[in-house]
Amino acid sequence: MAENTIKAGLMSAKSNPARKRRVLRSIGKAAKDAGQQSAAGARRRRRDMIRRARASERLAKKQERATQSIINAVQREIAVREAGGRGTSAYYELLARQRGADVAKISEVTQALKRRKRIN
Repeated sequence: MAENTIKAGLMSAKSNPARKRRVLRSIGKAAKDAGQQSAAGARRRRRDMIRRARASERLAKKQERATQSIINAVQREIAVREAGGRGTSAYYELLARQRGADVAKISEVTQALKRRKRIN
């Protein structure tokens, strides 16, 4: 289609070199403008895609936090029932095991809690 337009413009300017230059100049300008418009559209689409990707990441993280919060609440409830209450060393040791923490590292603190319970 564009090729036919170019040929028609050049054919009509066949005998007039000044007109031929104007036709070629206008064709070049039109091509340049089309390229700039295309590039601007591509930049907008890229920005939109990046915004959507970031929004998706935020939503996924939010859902993951909500899921983890519920899992932690259920784990705490299980630990309370198995340990016989929240204030026991067994409760904290069960939580540590459920969450993959090193029980040996918290044993000193839980031992102090056991001693405190015996005193009271």
